[in-house]
Amino acid sequence: MKNTIMMLAAMLCLGAAANPMEFRSYKQTVKLEFASEKEAQESKLVVRGLPDKYVLAFTSRWDDSAKSHINTHKVMSKYGAKGNFYVGGSMETETPVLKHIIKNGCLAGAHTVGHNPMKRLTANRHFYEYMANRLSIEVKSQTPVNTQASPYGHITGDRKEGTQSIGRSLMATGIIGSPDSRSPEHLKKLGYPDKACAFAYRVVPGDRVPDLKKLESMLANYLKMKELKDNPCISMSTHSWHTKEGLVLLDECYKRLTSHKDWWNCNQNEYAAYRYEFHNTVISKKVTGKSVTFEILRFEPFELGADVPLTFDVEGAKALSASAGELKYDGTQLKVPHAKDHVLPSKYGYKKLDGVELELTISGIDGKLTAKIAGENGKKISDVSLTFRVSPKYKTRVFRKDSKTAVESAEFALETIEKSYHYTVGKPYYAVQMDYTLDGKRARLYADCFGKEIKPAQKELMDAVVLYERKKGWNGGAELSKPETKIPADFKQLKGTEAPYCTPGSMYMGKKIPRSGYVGVAEIISRGENQYLVTVLSDKDGEMYFNGEKLPKKKKVKLKFKEGRNRLVILGMRNYSHVFRIEGKVTYTPGN
Repeated sequence: MKNTIMMLAAMLCLGAAANPMEFRSYKQTVKLEFASEKEAQESKLVVRGLPDKYVLAFTSRWDDSAKSHINTHKVMSKYGAKGNFYVGGSMETETPVLKHIIKNGCLAGAHTVGHNPMKRLTANRHFYEYMANRLSIEVKSQTPVNTQASPYGHITGDRKEGTQSIGRSLMATGIIGSPDSRSPEHLKKLGYPDKACAFAYRVVPGDRVPDLKKLESMLANYLKMKELKDNPCISMSTHSWHTKEGLVLLDECYKRLTSHKDWWNCNQNEYAAYRYEFHNTVISKKVTGKSVTFEILRFEPFELGADVPLTFDVEGAKALSASAGELKYDGTQLKVPHAKDHVLPSKYGYKKLDGVELELTISGIDGKLTAKIAGENGKKISDVSLTFRVSPKYKTRVFRKDSKTAVESAEFALETIEKSYHYTVGKPYYAVQMDYTLDGKRARLYADCFGKEIKPAQKELMDAVVLYERKKGWNGGAELSKPETKIPADFKQLKGTEAPYCTPGSMYMGKKIPRSGYVGVAEIISRGENQYLVTVLSDKDGEMYFNGEKLPKKKKVKLKFKEGRNRLVILGMRNYSHVFRIEGKVTYTPGN
């Protein structure tokens, strides 16, 4: 049809396009010219799963805040390899490696505040660990964070509610890249909707002395996988612990991995952001004669955490020219950067930045969050985007409020939907993120606060554990676990180990444990003689004893509880955790 206008909404990726993280979006217009009206009518713009003509994405992830990251970064920089270094800590924590690794295409990623075993902790702690860490890294590195790696790879909880609260916390934090996830099914366990979070298949030739044969074997296996088509990314991993010999072999690893010219060398921010847009971008088409106007609904870079151009295939015809972007490969491909006024923040601050001040307060328990904007330049800002982020016990975990002009305050009413011990115990944490324009430049300012700590009405087993310093070579756990045995007079009690709240039945003793380890003693009072099914688990070479008997490492067992006093003894080292969960209805009380 000549000189007609036709509208066609095209949903990409073999399904209805969506916006599962509810990111802010904008419309970008590109006008293409074709040789004839027929070609214009038949033309399509289809987003590619990877930029350019790349067939696979290659990236790297290295954990912890180790100074040895610097050596790994040097090897990567030699070959132009990109990736993310996952760094722990909060605003109060020094992270000296950051300035050395945030360059040459590499970025930092979230690795929690305290490097605790997340699978043992409760919901309020989950959110604090991820969100406070993201905030800290962005401010200290002056770069965005959209990915995380959990300590020890523990991205799922001991129980379903633990896994759910980890997932909800990650989504509330704005995480869209999770290298510890191993499959789409794993992401679904966390509660992520489809097309919301990216992951990479990890290549782990060795953290200290890489094994080149293992590298080639893992690569060969991955390249045969059909699943690689849907998740086309591999990542070098996991710790920068390489010996002198290991660094030589790491060099050879990167030499081989960067030799593939049809692989996209990217950091994990770039991959996560690109895949989110690939899955969720919407295109509409308007034809006028030989011209086609494509309207692209895409997402704000400051939400995505990266500003990677999108690559489209021009199908059905070859385009002769484009009003925006870059035509490639004889008019069959179009590369479209983000619009000039849609950019990443150029500065990141905490509470105060260039004469702008931000404060966050909470009224009462689960009342209203209020963000207040002040400072000498507080009234000069524009294009304000406020994003409130809260813990998983609330119905709305991310709340957005936008204004073209400066605002003095904004409120977010909280509505609690989860009321169990796991979701409510402990000190709730809240954060607000303000993206805005000042003097023609985009900036981001954070503020945060804690709510009132809710202490449990009923004592949990973790609360009943009394800790003692373990003497070197001591292993009298079986005898000590007999209820009639007295605690040795020379046992030194440990206090102030800063153990966070754990989900019921889980025990984690905190960071401040002597290198010799600990002995934990918990008294359990049973009202009557009963037999219970108990889930038991000890990390690494930790041990547990109950009423004189050693418990298995990981198993569900039936244990006989005596009427009155029973005793559990746990042996462990720093960063060990344990599970002693009595299943079903019980009639016992943790006591001392």
